[in-house]
Amino acid sequence: MDNDSWKKNPLAGLDHSPALLSQAKNGNREAAKQLIRDMAGRISSGEALSEEVADWLSTALIAIAEGESPVKALHLTKRRGRDPGNSEETQHLIAEFIHDSGAGRHKASNRDDKLDGAYLQASELFGISENTAAKYYKDHISSILEDRKMTQELRDEHE
Repeated sequence: MDNDSWKKNPLAGLDHSPALLSQAKNGNREAAKQLIRDMAGRISSGEALSEEVADWLSTALIAIAEGESPVKALHLTKRRGRDPGNSEETQHLIAEFIHDSGAGRHKASNRDDKLDGAYLQASELFGISENTAAKYYKDHISSILEDRKMTQELRDEHE
């Protein structure tokens, strides 16, 4: 994916950097790569980075300036041992991404290649398998719906 291709994605307006950053800090090399690509696109188009992502980038750049390897500073090394997986918070954010996606909840891309399924989009964006994306959605949809129901009830009470 080049730096401008994120602009063409219909879901590009959603800020998935907190989930990617969390995954990158946990040693997910693919999430770190995607985060760097997204930051490059945002910087080249003049968009601001979130404070959390800007802090991560500035810390990495300082470490590089002080002699640390860019691969290590940007969390691009593959961790040894068992993959710790995604935190509950990250899983929930991925499930919300899938829920808010305008795409259908399927794994394959459409024949006309205009819109991929939500699970395929999540797998490409977050560096997980389509089956893992579907599992996260299944595991978290009830809490997402409950949170949104409570939010709507609070809004209704204050109107």
